[in-house]
Amino acid sequence: MRLRVARSRSQWQELLTTNSWARRWAVHYAVDVEKIADEFEADRSGLLWRLRGSTDPIAAEHDRLQAESDFRIAMFGPLCVTVVIVAIRWSPWALLALPLLLVLVHVGVGLRATAAEALAAALASGRIADPALARLAVRTVPLRPMPTPQTGNPPLA
Repeated sequence: MRLRVARSRSQWQELLTTNSWARRWAVHYAVDVEKIADEFEADRSGLLWRLRGSTDPIAAEHDRLQAESDFRIAMFGPLCVTVVIVAIRWSPWALLALPLLLVLVHVGVGLRATAAEALAAALASGRIADPALARLAVRTVPLRPMPTPQTGNPPLA
C-alpha cells in the first residue's frame, strides 16, 4: 500500500474524503471530542426523563430492559451471601451456585447494554427528538489548539 502525503488544501480534502482511516485520525487529532461527549452525558438524564414521559413503545422497552438489568445486578450480593451461608451451615456443595450468580450479573450487564443500544438506535433513526443533537447541528465544533514550534504536538488521548 502506497502512503499518500497531502501538501495542499485540495489534496487534504481529497485524502480525507476518500480514506476513512485518515478522516478518523484527523477528527481525533483536531476535534475536542471529550468536551462534546461531556455535554451529551449531561443531557442524557434529561433525555431519559423526556423518554419516560412519552407514550412511545421505545420508552417502555428501554424502561423494561433497564429495570431487568438493575434487578439482576442488585440480586447478586444478597444471593452470594445466601449461598455462602448455606455452604457454611449445611454443605460446601452450595458453592457450586456461585458461577450461576456470575452469569446473572453478566446477563444484567448485557441487558443494560441492550437498553443503551436501543436508545442509541432510536436517536439515530430520529424516532426520538433530542435537543442536544439539534444543538450539535448548529453549533461550532470545539477544536484542540494547534501545535506551535514551542509547545510541540498536543497530547492525543
